[in-house]
Amino acid sequence: NANSVAMILEMAEENTIFEFQRLHGMGETLHRITVMNENIRCRIYAPVGPHRDLLAYLVRRLLENGANSSFVNQIIDTSLSSEDIAADPLISIKSDFDKPQQIKKPKSLFGKGRCNSKGWDLHNESDIEQIIFARTNFKNHQWNSHPMIAGIVTGREEITIKNPADLSDIVGFVTYANEDDVKTAIKYAKNWL
Repeated sequence: NANSVAMILEMAEENTIFEFQRLHGMGETLHRITVMNENIRCRIYAPVGPHRDLLAYLVRRLLENGANSSFVNQIIDTSLSSEDIAADPLISIKSDFDKPQQIKKPKSLFGKGRCNSKGWDLHNESDIEQIIFARTNFKNHQWNSHPMIAGIVTGREEITIKNPADLSDIVGFVTYANEDDVKTAIKYAKNWL
């Protein structure tokens, strides 16, 4: 969008090599102006594939850009100035920060009935430290998984599970159920209600 383009152009250091990208048929005016005025490269791409895959892709793009507030609609609206289109949304709502309903914190995104999941920023050193601290107790722990049935387990085939990032790190062991275990589980199965 125009705000992101303006921010990138402002932050880019001299002689930094980068390009903008746009989906064929979208954002044409913004990218044409940017390429002409800033002498920046722009790659135009078009998705390729079977209809069943492309339809879902198209719907996602339309949902992202179909709103009246989207840059795709704003850029062709001649009643809006360039300054309005590229305006920083945080500045435009700064006066409303004292109204909690205006900007919800990520934890409260779904309202009082459901807390949102914690998001981890893997570029943030504080988040990385929290993750490392939380897993300290499990660093050398080995997990064991086996069939749990209402009867005697007879399966004995066990496999070792290794960390795919470090094959010398054994995460744990899994014991497989065999055909007799499945028959026993079915025999003793009950309705949970």
